[in-house]
Amino acid sequence: MLKDTSPGSVGTGNSNGWMISDNFVEYIQYFIKPGWCSIDNPMFLILDNQEGNYDIRVLNMCKVNGIVLLTLSPGSSHKLQSLYISCFGLFKTYCNKAVNDWMMDNAGTPMTVYYDIALLPVNIKHGFETTGVSPFDFQIDSESEYMTSYITNGDENNVKINQAKHNNTIDNNG
Repeated sequence: MLKDTSPGSVGTGNSNGWMISDNFVEYIQYFIKPGWCSIDNPMFLILDNQEGNYDIRVLNMCKVNGIVLLTLSPGSSHKLQSLYISCFGLFKTYCNKAVNDWMMDNAGTPMTVYYDIALLPVNIKHGFETTGVSPFDFQIDSESEYMTSYITNGDENNVKINQAKHNNTIDNNG
């Protein structure tokens, strides 16, 4: 899984392909290295809203070691994941072009050369600025961009009418 990855990379996995609590404990332990983070030198991690991120062991380790966790609410990651906005889109573009130009002659060889041109410090910084993470800007997006769909909110009467139509019955009582 980690063959030919960047120096210092770590990985863990399980058979279902999703992050589970035990894997996340290992992931957090990677960040708790001498000098990486502490109460006096906190680390900020932005995470998706996975159930495995809420394990009490993880929360306790983070609290004691100065790791601040920000979990993204469902449906907001496209607006708030800084590196996806500024780096990984470029990375994907470069990789896709390289695959088209290069893969037929080098099947099975990992392609790692595009990290250096897509994951530039300027791109990383821009991603955090664009999403309002650093410097912090709570007004970068309007609240309406994070509202649930009108359809999923639906009022109770509308749901009853739609159910009645689906069942080919009409309930005039509401």
